[in-house]
Amino acid sequence: MATTLPVSRTLPTVGSHRGAALPLVGLGSAAAACVHFVVMPEHFREATIYGLFFAIAATMQLGFAVLTLARPSRSLVRAGLAGNASVVLLWLCTRTLAIPLGPAAGTTEAVSGLDVLATSFELVIVAAAITTLRRGNPIPSLRPSTWSPSVWAFLVVAATAIPITTMTWPPD
Repeated sequence: MATTLPVSRTLPTVGSHRGAALPLVGLGSAAAACVHFVVMPEHFREATIYGLFFAIAATMQLGFAVLTLARPSRSLVRAGLAGNASVVLLWLCTRTLAIPLGPAAGTTEAVSGLDVLATSFELVIVAAAITTLRRGNPIPSLRPSTWSPSVWAFLVVAATAIPITTMTWPPD
């Protein structure tokens, strides 16, 4: 007579897809920062104001990524949500309405592979931050050993997509 083991009906929150949101906030920010660092020299060639924007955005996103992965807090996630949502809105405006400042003010920017990639990462940050904040429980501390497979998959895709996009659709 065979015995069967009981099946657990509860879902763990850390190390599951439900626990993927917070690491995705940090990793998405690191990925967006990498793209912004890649395009920064081209923007400095266009105008110092554009280069400075990308230098500041990339540095802030990288700092946010490190803080989120090392010492996450609800207020930090809120700040990252607001900052990245603002960058997405600015990207939409510069592609559909007009660039607000600098020598290209009043014109629209063409869409490129790297800016779509950075904006995609920023949308991951926004969605994952909203998911994280909607949960009433405290923000857990993160250890890579607790990350779900979907977080690791995102990391591999981001680490692959950035150099491939840079080589196949480089900044102008």
